[in-house]
Amino acid sequence: MAKSSPAALFGRLGRLGLWLVLGLLFVGVGLQSLTPYQAMAVHPLAASSPLLGWGYRLWGVRGASAVFGLVEILIGLGLLTGLWRPGAWSARLGAAGAAVTAAITSSFLLTAPGVIAGHTVLHLPLLSVSVGQLFARDLVLLCASLLLLGESLGGGRR
Repeated sequence: MAKSSPAALFGRLGRLGLWLVLGLLFVGVGLQSLTPYQAMAVHPLAASSPLLGWGYRLWGVRGASAVFGLVEILIGLGLLTGLWRPGAWSARLGAAGAAVTAAITSSFLLTAPGVIAGHTVLHLPLLSVSVGQLFARDLVLLCASLLLLGESLGGGRR
């Protein structure tokens, strides 16, 4: 396939878009995590996680939110370097951090209160709009992060 084919062009635009959007998303969410509003809003969901609950016991609500926020900002900055140098160590760390973060937040589907709406369709439980569907979307972030991690490790086209 020629480098100028529509498929190659769309693939390149999609990869650049993922580096940019995921990078900005992590920086933005990280900055929000530094605010009291975000710290209090996330606390009931994250504190119930066996993977993150320890942070709240160790640092308190605001401290844990600040630590997790700073980590997210660093992940976002690493992802943004992938725009120019997907194979750079910072892009690799950013993509790996994004994948780990998305895996942890996706696990909230099993641990967060209010995930199930209390209604069923074909005897299957429905995800609540406010919590369940929010964390189900993190599965997409996980897949996108894994795609970028693969590219940063040399598995993707540049």
